[in-house]
Amino acid sequence: MSNMVNPIAIDLIKDSTKIIDLAKALKAEGFSFARVKSIYSEICIAVEKYTKTVGVLSSEAKIEIATDMVNIVVDIPYVPEWLERKIFRYGIKKAIKYFNDTFGKDWLNKLTD
Repeated sequence: MSNMVNPIAIDLIKDSTKIIDLAKALKAEGFSFARVKSIYSEICIAVEKYTKTVGVLSSEAKIEIATDMVNIVVDIPYVPEWLERKIFRYGIKKAIKYFNDTFGKDWLNKLTD
């Protein structure tokens, strides 16, 4: 895995005050997976909005961007980065599955209307 920081992920984080606020709260209040779930949701929304502006991205590309975003704003204490990425990727996939199962494939429209 490359140590390069994904510039798209950085830009999407900078553009989302919700993600920044959630990340600050996580850092101030201490790590918990329950808090990270909120970040997953906001990151999934940000990536889907980005996809609408740039056109079609593969599911894999969207998951990779989202995983990069979580990896930038969340640190699991005492867990190596390679394992964090696996955990974050799993969490992102679960968040997407939840949105798809609950709201259908056009979940972004239902959540942002």
